[in-house]
Amino acid sequence: MQQPKYHMITKDQIKLIKTVQRQHQDDDDYYEMLEKRFRVSSCTQLTRRQAGDLIELYKSWGWIEKRKRVRKSEGRRVRKKRGGPMRKGNMVRMASRAQREKISALGNLIDWRVKDGLTKWIGKRFSIQRVKTAQEAFQVIEGLKKMFERAMRKKYGNEWATRVFDDPEIMRYIKEHGKGEDNGSAQIKRPQDRAGSAVV
Repeated sequence: MQQPKYHMITKDQIKLIKTVQRQHQDDDDYYEMLEKRFRVSSCTQLTRRQAGDLIELYKSWGWIEKRKRVRKSEGRRVRKKRGGPMRKGNMVRMASRAQREKISALGNLIDWRVKDGLTKWIGKRFSIQRVKTAQEAFQVIEGLKKMFERAMRKKYGNEWATRVFDDPEIMRYIKEHGKGEDNGSAQIKRPQDRAGSAVV
């Protein structure tokens, strides 16, 4: 059902979202986030409220500087000083314990070919020594998910998420995420054979 025009995303919201996305988020992560969070394939399909939620999310990651409130003082307007992304008073959100645990769990699903493979991959892929912010954690988590699912498709085919694996962590991943990127709407079922653990 088509939304009334006054419910749909505004031109200013579209412009802001696309500007931020081009500066901070690659296309794959952006479109995957739209699909998973809002069930749309383009920001132009968002409602005004959904667009506002996405913009607030970008603000929480420090990608959009929050406007400072202006107050009157002694008959004149005073504006608070703007700080850098890591200065006091800025709203940059740090990586949560849950995000760090998620990164560790996903890293354990991958058979790294070098010692400290996860740390080296993060440094090479994102040019950081360790994850600090929620924004960085989100990007690392999405990157690990893609790497893991790509390896599983390569080894077991596009319907890998319909199989039953001996590794409980792989089964937990399937339960939490439901499907791989190319598995359509396949539901998890029990096949005749049991597959082993994944190797990247």
